[in-house]
Amino acid sequence: NIDQFLDIYRTNSNLEDPDWLKVVAPGLHIFRLYPQAASQYEKLIHLYPSQVNWSMARFQALKDSGDYNAARTELNRMQSGYTLSADQQEWLSYQKRRMI
Repeated sequence: NIDQFLDIYRTNSNLEDPDWLKVVAPGLHIFRLYPQAASQYEKLIHLYPSQVNWSMARFQALKDSGDYNAARTELNRMQSGYTLSADQQEWLSYQKRRMI
């Protein structure tokens, strides 16, 4: 449940272990703790700079939190910082249109 998850998160919130971050970031997102999820996704972006999926997840957390300016910034970072597949480029273009 969410209380157990949050207790574990709070106890281990300073961990930088990639395996931990890969669990905690989506968990925070699922429990609608969007700013915290975005922060953890940012750590994953720095650990895995060539993997666009963490940037995509961070965008969604920022958008879900209502931080549309930061979400737009993340979309721009994805566009300029990654080599995107055709599907990823299509998704990014769609998201940009929706953010107008």
